[in-house]
Amino acid sequence: MVRPAALPAAIEDVLRDGLGLPELEVRSMRAPGVRGEEAEPWRGDKYGGGDDDIEGVVPLDIVLADAPGAAQRVLPVILKARHGAGVGEALLPRWLDQVGVRLDRPLAEHPTAAEWLRTDAREIDAYRRFAAHETTRRWLPAFYGARADPAEDEYLLVIERIEGALLMDTGDDVSGWHPPMRWRIVEALADLHAVGLGQEPDPSWPAHVADSASVIADAPLFQALLDAGRRSLPRIVTPEVGAVASRLIETIDEWYPPKDALPRTLVHDDCNPRNACFRADRTAVVYDWELALWDTPQRDLAELLAFTLSPGFEQTSLWEIVERHRRALGRAAGVELDPDAWREGFRIQMRYQLINRVAWQWLFAAAMGASGTGSIAYVPRITAVTTEILRRT
Repeated sequence: MVRPAALPAAIEDVLRDGLGLPELEVRSMRAPGVRGEEAEPWRGDKYGGGDDDIEGVVPLDIVLADAPGAAQRVLPVILKARHGAGVGEALLPRWLDQVGVRLDRPLAEHPTAAEWLRTDAREIDAYRRFAAHETTRRWLPAFYGARADPAEDEYLLVIERIEGALLMDTGDDVSGWHPPMRWRIVEALADLHAVGLGQEPDPSWPAHVADSASVIADAPLFQALLDAGRRSLPRIVTPEVGAVASRLIETIDEWYPPKDALPRTLVHDDCNPRNACFRADRTAVVYDWELALWDTPQRDLAELLAFTLSPGFEQTSLWEIVERHRRALGRAAGVELDPDAWREGFRIQMRYQLINRVAWQWLFAAAMGASGTGSIAYVPRITAVTTEILRRT
């Protein structure tokens, strides 16, 4: 991990390489949170760093010159600093224990848990991949450079700090996410998903996190998360919700396997209003790619709709956005995507959304409530919306 004294030189090296300016000089940094005061609240727990490490998400104003003697300019950035362990190594085992979840084996031995493990270089790889294509780099914050140094256990990412963003960090209040805003995110996802559609993943990407063999093998994990939700959040994980989730877990081998035949690509895996916003001109921006993995594109769509729809949504609006995603991705990738297979893939993903993604959110809410660090206000809504989508589709 990088230490505060070494940060200016480290950022200078990253920017020189990322911006292609070998003589760039970092003159100073106006740095709210340089020592971590404004880093993520799980600093030291989420990734397991020490007290003197710079870790998390840190906003910085970098005062730099492109070359000796050049005029100074200020570059507003977000620094993401972390080490090799992911939330699955540091934070989740602690929360599982805190909530009283007893797994049949360590979390790291569950195949679907790979999405939470070794997330070190995945976000850096995603930015590098998408920055190489004009059609995709516009949908992410500008990529200014990165360093991935396994020997030093140091991972630095420097990206644009978006000024005047609309609907940033609105997971708890999605009243502004009216249909045109969702459509803009879907258009962005289509371009991003098109880059790797149908290709084999690079070795660095978890490629079999959610194939049927992995999901079927992890039925005990999903059941443990459901049981914890029932105990800790009875007003959210109601008997009705519990019955739906339990039935899905019992019948995974019946409904999940057809998904294996669907095309996969690099997906965000956390695509919701906590990690997506809009520039002042309403251009969509998708960020925080540390959980990115190889899966069907419907994975991101299911997450987006679970978070941005409200209970009582119009069913026609649901299928309209599913169809928009299919058509836009087909255009961007230059392929034909069968509409019936696409819809069935979405239905499968929504079932998995409840027993996996939403179930993990139950754990997060229970752990944060038990520790006194607060509650997660969006959890009741996404639980209700996900179960309603399942009931109505």
